[in-house]
Amino acid sequence: MIRRLKNLLFSPRTTLVLLGMAMVLVLAGTLAQIDKDIGAVIAQYFRCFIARMDLFIFFPRSWNIPTALWVPFPGGVLIGGLLALNLSVVHAAKFRISAQGRQRIVGITLLLMAFAALAASVLDWGSASKITAETNPFGGMLHQLGWGAPAVGLVCLACLVLYRRRAGLILLFGGFLFLLLGAVASSRLSEEFTLTLEKGETVDFLDSFRHYELVVVDSSLAEETISDRQLKKESLVTLEKMPFDIKVRRYMPNSSRPMPLSQIDPSIIPDYPDYDGMGSEYFVVECAREPGEDPAPAVDVELIDRDSGKSLGRYLFSLWFYPNFTQRQLIFHSQVEVDGKPYTIALRPRREMLRDAKGNPFSITLQDFARENHEGTQTPKQYSDRVQLINEGAGLDRELQIRMNSPLRYARFTFYQSDTLPNGKGAVLLVVRNGARRIPYLSCMLMLAGLLIQFAGEMRSYFRRNA
Repeated sequence: MIRRLKNLLFSPRTTLVLLGMAMVLVLAGTLAQIDKDIGAVIAQYFRCFIARMDLFIFFPRSWNIPTALWVPFPGGVLIGGLLALNLSVVHAAKFRISAQGRQRIVGITLLLMAFAALAASVLDWGSASKITAETNPFGGMLHQLGWGAPAVGLVCLACLVLYRRRAGLILLFGGFLFLLLGAVASSRLSEEFTLTLEKGETVDFLDSFRHYELVVVDSSLAEETISDRQLKKESLVTLEKMPFDIKVRRYMPNSSRPMPLSQIDPSIIPDYPDYDGMGSEYFVVECAREPGEDPAPAVDVELIDRDSGKSLGRYLFSLWFYPNFTQRQLIFHSQVEVDGKPYTIALRPRREMLRDAKGNPFSITLQDFARENHEGTQTPKQYSDRVQLINEGAGLDRELQIRMNSPLRYARFTFYQSDTLPNGKGAVLLVVRNGARRIPYLSCMLMLAGLLIQFAGEMRSYFRRNA
C-alpha cells in the first residue's frame, strides 16, 4: 500500500496532473478578479492549502449562478509544495555528481560562490542605495536581468563542472524550484504602501496597504500606537505615555461611509451606541465589503481613566476619518479632551518612515504632476510626476520623473504612479517593497540557460551521430 502510494505521488504522470491543477487554479484566480480585488483573490486561491473555488466565476454573470455554490480545490501552497516534492524525488537520480577528485572540489567551490552571488543579487547588496528611474519597461527588465547575470553565470559554470551532460536538466529543475521558492518568499516579504502628495507637499512616511493602527498623540506630540492585531483582541490596552487606557469594545473589519446622524431615520438605529466625538455626529456601522473596494475598518473603544478606573467616554474611530484613505475628500478631526488636555486619536494605515538601506531618513516632495486623458473621455492615458528626493544623510538631492509603467526604484522601494487626487490637487503613488523581487528574473535566467545548454548538448550529439 505504501509503495503504491509512493509510486502514485512520485511519478512523472503525477507531475502532469499537478501542472494541470495549477493551470486550472490560475484560470479560476483570473476569472475571480472580475468580482474581487487582487488581494482577496490571492488569499482565497493561492496563499492557502485548500481554495474555495466559486462556481459562478466560470459562467456569465447574467446567468445568476448562486454565489453560495463552491467546491474545495487544492490551493497554491498545496499544489506548489507537492509539485516541488514530486520533482525532487522524480529527478533525484539526476542529481548525482559526475565530477571526481580535484574537479569535484573545484565545482563545489564554484557552486558555493554561485550561491553567495545569488544571495547578493536577491538582497540587493551594492545596489540598494542606487536610484533607478526607468525610462521604459524593457530597459528596466534588462537592468534586472543584467544585475543577476554574473550569479547565473557562476551557477552554470558550476553545474557544467559537476554534472556535465546533465547540467542543462539540473539548471531547468533548479530554476523552477527557485521560482516556487520566490513565490513563497514574495508572499511573506512583499509589502504594499500608498504615498499621497499634494503639489508642493513633502512627505517622509508611507501608509500600509493592509495593516492598520490606532494612534494617540498628546499636545506635546508624544505618540503611542496600537496595532490592528491588538485591536482585534477586544481587550484593555495600557498606554504608557498617556493618563488613560483604551478598552476595545469592538473591531469592525469594514465600515460604512459616514453619514450625518441627522439624515438617518431614528427607527432603523435603535441600538446605535451613544458615542462621544465624531460618533455622535456621524452614523458608521459594520458592513460587507463590495467587490473591488478597499477595506475601511473601524473600532469602537472606551477611554478608561487609569487612576480612578472611570469611563472617559465611548468613541468610534473609522478609517473613513483618515483623509488619505478617501484621497482627502473627507476631512475629519478626531480630537478628545481629557482633564482639559487635548489628544488626537485616529485609526489610520500603519505608518512606516522612509529610510534607506543604511537607516538614513529621506523624503519626497511633489514638484509637479500631469494627467493626460484619452481624447473625449475621462479615462487616464498617462500620469506623470516630477518629484524631488532628499536624503541628507547620504548627501542626496535629486529631481526625478515618475510615469505610468516607468517607476522609481530607491532603497528597496519601488514607486509607481497610481492615481491623482480629486480636483487635480496632487498624486497618489503605489509603493512596493519586495525582498524577493529579483528571484523571478534569476529563476527565468537559470531555466533559459538550462534550455540552451540542453539544446546545445543535443545538437552536438546529433552532429556526432550524423558526421
